[in-house]
Amino acid sequence: MSPNEFPTIRIEVEGLKHTILHALEGHCEEINRYVEEGIDEALGSVNIQQIAKDEAEQCLKKSIKRYFDFGPGANAIREGVQEFIDSRLKGEE
Repeated sequence: MSPNEFPTIRIEVEGLKHTILHALEGHCEEINRYVEEGIDEALGSVNIQQIAKDEAEQCLKKSIKRYFDFGPGANAIREGVQEFIDSRLKGEE
């Protein structure tokens, strides 16, 4: 071998991969149980549905407020008030 050549090292990992997969297959149920317990412990008595409902409700309220404060709803209210005032003023003449 010349000084400029490096030795080729070949590592076979298929056997190791097979051994690891085989070992994990036997523990899938146990791993799933640990994951479920961890999730239950982390969430505790948190009601995900209630949180989602509350968030959706807040989002909807903000959207409605923006619609009537700054959007087309504000224009409709302004026009409706103006029409009402104009009709009352015409009735006084």
